[in-house]
Amino acid sequence: MKYKQSPAVFVRDFLLMGIIVGIFTIFRSLSRYLTNYLEIGENGVILKMGLLSTVKHEIKYDKINSITISQGPLAKMLNYGTITITTGNDLSGLSFPDISNPNEVKRVIDDKR
Repeated sequence: MKYKQSPAVFVRDFLLMGIIVGIFTIFRSLSRYLTNYLEIGENGVILKMGLLSTVKHEIKYDKINSITISQGPLAKMLNYGTITITTGNDLSGLSFPDISNPNEVKRVIDDKR
């Protein structure tokens, strides 16, 4: 007589994978929240991103050509978005994702320029 593996094992493994993916997603979001920032200083804007590997960009106000804000429907309702700062001949610009109150940030940077 043959016995097959119980379907409960599949359900258990499926739920366990969901929990592992959920924990990873929470950790990634929390680390981005704690380590990424956009600082508006006296001389320019500083973008810092990363926990283990850090990238820091400093952009002087006189080098900024344009500031673009990208927001989807949910981002508009929750008041966050991606700010892209374009400098010089740069076509793609530097993007800072998921920043809160992007229109206020753009207004402050425009006032400093």
